[in-house]
Amino acid sequence: MPDAIESMPFVERRSHTDRRRPQKQFTGMKFGRRRDLRRSEDRRKVVLLDQYPKPLLIAAAVILLLSLGDAVMTLFLVSHGAIELNPIMDYFLKAGSVYFVVVKYSLTAAAVTIVLLLNYYRLRGLNIRVRSFLSLFTVIFSAVIAWQVYLVAKYVF
Repeated sequence: MPDAIESMPFVERRSHTDRRRPQKQFTGMKFGRRRDLRRSEDRRKVVLLDQYPKPLLIAAAVILLLSLGDAVMTLFLVSHGAIELNPIMDYFLKAGSVYFVVVKYSLTAAAVTIVLLLNYYRLRGLNIRVRSFLSLFTVIFSAVIAWQVYLVAKYVF
């Protein structure tokens, strides 16, 4: 019986037209429609979405603003006699204030982008979602700025 099936000629039965609607890549101000993961197995993979939840985007914007605030406060404190303890940022600070701000913002933006792209991914050993790093970054930057405000109030004024 298997030989009879294998000896039959192949007949194409498809109509050669794709009935699925084409996916729109970009229309005006709206991007793709994928906002969330539908399958539980997707949560173990790196999956790129078309749209991200607003709280994540707001947290990302707050972190970027705090990073700029940190850069401005650092420049102010350094101009009044403070020193930069981070050797990498100190190198760029000595290269110039524009280099310092651009590198600081770029590194922060890259980290935030990576967290946004991997927001559903869980760190295996810790069982923590990567998106929780946005909260951690916000707390750290807020603490750094609070410390800088304290230094300005105590030593400069």
